[in-house]
Amino acid sequence: MKSKKVALLVTAFLIWTGIFAQQTTVYTDAELAFKRGLEFYDQGLLAKAKREFNKAIHILQPVNEESAELLRSKAELMRAKIAVRLEQPEGEKLTLNYIREKRPDPEYDKAIIDIANYYFDRRKYDEALAYYERVPNSGLSQDQLAEVRFK
Repeated sequence: MKSKKVALLVTAFLIWTGIFAQQTTVYTDAELAFKRGLEFYDQGLLAKAKREFNKAIHILQPVNEESAELLRSKAELMRAKIAVRLEQPEGEKLTLNYIREKRPDPEYDKAIIDIANYYFDRRKYDEALAYYERVPNSGLSQDQLAEVRFK
């Protein structure tokens, strides 16, 4: 009787640790893909960086933890930035979707300013102006606000 209880406890413990170990592995793999994506982005290897950010997003899709949500959000922002810089047709759509979903998030301002700056640097002033007009006045430093107003 005692050996059955011990066996049951051991089995329950192994199942419990297996479940939590799986979540940790998933998060670690996604974090590694995100870091590789940032390295590729810094090196100017945008297509490789986008693949890594897509991988991180895909890995984190079923995970509903707060830290996973934050990492997924950052990966989505980077994927959108890269698609715009590579002038891919989905770039603007990805950015607009990100902006729509993350509106109260501080990353929202960065996404709008980044796409506006991209169009400004490419001398596509009409597109840049449309995004600069969306930048909220609150939450920006004086320097950022002055730059947005100037452009």
